[in-house]
Amino acid sequence: MDKKDFIELNDQNLNLDFMGLSDERADEMIQELKKQPYKIIISDDDVEIHKMTKLVLKGFQMEGVGLQFIDAYSEKETIELLKKNPDTAIILLDVVMEDNDSGLRVVRFMRDEMKNNLTRIILRTGQPGVAPEERIIADYEIDDYKSKAELTVQKLISTIYVCLRAHKNIKALDRHKEGLHRVINASHDLFKYHSFTEFLNGMLQQVIALYDVEIDSFYVRDEKFSMSGMAFIKIMDSAQVLAGTGKYEKLIGQTLELQSCSPHLRKLIERFEQSDESELVIREGSYLGIYKQNMDKLVKNYIVLEADISNDNIELIKLFLTNFSLAIDNFILNMNANETQKEIIFRLGEVVENRCDSTANHLKRVSKITACLAEKLGFNQDMIQAMSLASVMHDVGKIGITDAILLKPAKLDKEEFENIKLHTTIGYNIFKDSKLPVLNLAAQIALNHHERFDGMGYPGGKKGEETPKEAQIVAVADVFDALLSKRCYKEKWKFEDAISYLEKERGKQFAPEVVDAFMKNIGEIYEIIGSLPDEND
Repeated sequence: MDKKDFIELNDQNLNLDFMGLSDERADEMIQELKKQPYKIIISDDDVEIHKMTKLVLKGFQMEGVGLQFIDAYSEKETIELLKKNPDTAIILLDVVMEDNDSGLRVVRFMRDEMKNNLTRIILRTGQPGVAPEERIIADYEIDDYKSKAELTVQKLISTIYVCLRAHKNIKALDRHKEGLHRVINASHDLFKYHSFTEFLNGMLQQVIALYDVEIDSFYVRDEKFSMSGMAFIKIMDSAQVLAGTGKYEKLIGQTLELQSCSPHLRKLIERFEQSDESELVIREGSYLGIYKQNMDKLVKNYIVLEADISNDNIELIKLFLTNFSLAIDNFILNMNANETQKEIIFRLGEVVENRCDSTANHLKRVSKITACLAEKLGFNQDMIQAMSLASVMHDVGKIGITDAILLKPAKLDKEEFENIKLHTTIGYNIFKDSKLPVLNLAAQIALNHHERFDGMGYPGGKKGEETPKEAQIVAVADVFDALLSKRCYKEKWKFEDAISYLEKERGKQFAPEVVDAFMKNIGEIYEIIGSLPDEND
């Protein structure tokens, strides 16, 4: 029975009520529940061997953990039970069952097909001459090989102890190997996330993946000074849960009322608050808490795990947290840099748009519509974000066009139109030599967003797929929103008229694939436009 079956979680806080028991007794019961018995498969065609084995090992315990016996009476049955119980600790395996080598075929299946190197094997035989001990031990990974006649009560008990310790040690080594592999690779994996909450939840998932048990966990970050774009709550009487797994997932974004927590959890967090140590590991009942303080001593990173974790595992978590304390700071610095870049780009775009008697909301709508269409057309998340930002700069080249042309309230003459066409190449030249990928993309969008699918656009007269897909998308987003906006030279169109224009120009001005994606998601686009009205609407 899982621990979560006993714990009642209030949606607003961590009011842990363990069936009305005292907190200390609750923790004792939780620990008892976690002590799952070691599985022992007894594979033998002799029913009496099963009875005698279980009688001898009745009441056996190692470190407070007992045994669970699973009976198999044939090679076929043994193999099926191994498939169902890959976590078997030991198999007591008769060599001779249906055939003289039935047990050896089971061993081959375990080691070669199941790739199970964790289960320890004790071979037993009533006919030792059939399979010589030296060959068996040499050819197969066997822990012990005994004649049933010589396997006395004391020898059997001693052998079980030795094999269980071997099973436990191999399991720990495998877990540590996997854990170290995750620690080394997880930094790279976590930077695929695009929000701080996703990043932190990814971090917790990486931590709990080090273990083969379910862990409820949460993350709290305490800052004495707030950071741009982020809202952190100081841990005094309460704290905000920024990430969580298991039952704590419900609390993401909510206030964690410390006075409503269990005594052990409250004591753990209070001890963190009172400590001047730069790194601290604390156990309280079933909780394990770790905090790592940054070098500037202004930020504390907390991880609280609710699980039965060994001292060896704590070292892995400490190593993991040391890595991710730095990764968290780098992630925030990267986010701040991205926000700064985004702010500068939007400000520059606004300067250009405001010269055209427009509003910045046109740029915001184009940005959001571009992201929407890019997602529907299968671009990855990184490219969607880059396109959303680069689209803001599609008309940056208008900075080189005179007000007399930009603000003319009438139709442009031929010479004026040729002049305004230059904004595409001006915008391209502004960004083409940038080493920033988003500005390189902005250069391509600025250059190509007035190309037409039929080849009648400018400046290059590109046709069909010669125009980059990113520019095709921005072209649709820009024209559609421009039609719905009032400009010095025109009134705003009705929504249905703008839709009709897109349909009419499908395959002519606009790429059919982009128009189709637009039409399939017109409801979402309508909401984007409605959420960002112009000042004069």
